[in-house]
Amino acid sequence: MKLSPLLTGESEPIALRSLSSLFYRRSKASILASFIRTKSNTVLSKELPIELLPYLRPGRIYNNGHITSQVEGSVVTVRLEDLSQYNLITSGDLPSEVGHYLTGGVGHARTGLFHQYPLANGCYLLLPSHEIVRALFVPSSFYINRVLSASGLNYLYEHFEPGEAKQRRICFTKQMPVSLLNNTFVTHFAWMVADPENIKSWSKIYTDSLSLPPAQRCLWCRPPAHKIVTLKVGCKQFGNYWLAQEIYGFTGFQLPFEFLSYTHPKLKERQRSSELIDHSDADDQERVRNQMDIGIEDYSDTAKFDTSPRQYRIPRTTLGFYSSVIIAEKEPTEAVSSQDTHSRSSQNYEGEVITETCHQPVSLMASQSCGDASPLILDGLNACEGEYDGSLEEIENAMVRVSQLAPQFQISSGLFELPVSGKKKFSQLSKGVARAAYVATIESPKGTSVLVEVDRSINHQISTVLIRTTPDKLVDLDSKINEVLKLIVDNSGSWPKEKLEKTVSDVGQIDFMHHRVPEEAKNPTDYWARRLVKKF
Repeated sequence: MKLSPLLTGESEPIALRSLSSLFYRRSKASILASFIRTKSNTVLSKELPIELLPYLRPGRIYNNGHITSQVEGSVVTVRLEDLSQYNLITSGDLPSEVGHYLTGGVGHARTGLFHQYPLANGCYLLLPSHEIVRALFVPSSFYINRVLSASGLNYLYEHFEPGEAKQRRICFTKQMPVSLLNNTFVTHFAWMVADPENIKSWSKIYTDSLSLPPAQRCLWCRPPAHKIVTLKVGCKQFGNYWLAQEIYGFTGFQLPFEFLSYTHPKLKERQRSSELIDHSDADDQERVRNQMDIGIEDYSDTAKFDTSPRQYRIPRTTLGFYSSVIIAEKEPTEAVSSQDTHSRSSQNYEGEVITETCHQPVSLMASQSCGDASPLILDGLNACEGEYDGSLEEIENAMVRVSQLAPQFQISSGLFELPVSGKKKFSQLSKGVARAAYVATIESPKGTSVLVEVDRSINHQISTVLIRTTPDKLVDLDSKINEVLKLIVDNSGSWPKEKLEKTVSDVGQIDFMHHRVPEEAKNPTDYWARRLVKKF
């Protein structure tokens, strides 16, 4: 599904202000989107297919039909005592200035339903109902096609009674595309169907949305009862009211299991086929084959706008779980004790591939940006929202491991294009393809650090830069990172150390980390992550 053909003829950037009415005709659903042309300040309303919901982020600027990293509001973090405790507000009950902003001042256009939550400072958070549905339950069009279906998820897995369990096994059916099955997808799916509150909330979206009066009909769910939940949201403030636009992530959820395993008919077929092959070093090769046999495609593979000149994907949303879980591709033959779950980072039960996730946010779509951390927004730089073909995967994987080793660290990260500087070619990987840098802010008990890793493709061995600073000096982080990246572009791919130290002297001290991994290191990612933890 492409967005740009539906916005043809728009010569100026447009900002998505609101999503409202839900239309359901002949088993096909659509949603009304209200945009504001940013230059002429005129309103544009479009009825769009509901499959586009994962791409539609209120507060975002769209240019030539493509979603961008530019936002209208500011990013705030709020704490809710209970996600299920709210007042339901209709568009007619909104404060006048909020309604005026959402509609662009055009009459009393429909703006949907809002969940009003009280905040500790006496203010109120207004969460659009469609954004709660999207952020919790609809990370891709794969889910939106099922959330408005009476059967929902029923045919995708073998049903079990939801609730807390030490071990949970998900048996997917042939109706589930095997290409979706990676740890992120399975964890999110299991969280939805194994938690009684989540599956109850999911199952009522279809009936609750369609039971609303036609004038109020919108995508609506009754949020599950989860206590002490923290949200990172893009907001616009109107007096004592904060209008939430886009939810970037949640933290505070609990997984109702310690050990998660899953099966799929095609995985069993592949395993049977592999057993017919004769080879040496059977144990080691079996583990490798188990990993390689699962041809995982990008979770958000359907979330592409145009294939030319580059592919754009959905910005990610994260779920943070305050629990540890071991994930395996098939059910273990023996019980896993709670002590084992927390003390061992990886185990091998009957040759299974097992990984552990400790207190880390789980992304709802495997996007190119942010690793497994909160999204970092730098207004002065172009974020890589699309497919990135360079080599920054090593640092992203290492930072995911850092979040596992040190869950107390607060990490925000993202991929950003290098600034263009004159005729310098280093800012591009190839013609028309920008080179990127991975930028992360890390808050630890020892202080605050900023990590900058520039893509080292095409034999450029570039050190990782760490800037040790304090939170009060990060106010102008956007322009400072832009200056730092411009230095390496101007110097054709190497850090001019004296200029760099002078540039960051007003915010902190600089440290260089060389990419040297001992030959005896069995896991380079783990080795690199442990070095970073010591530095932070």
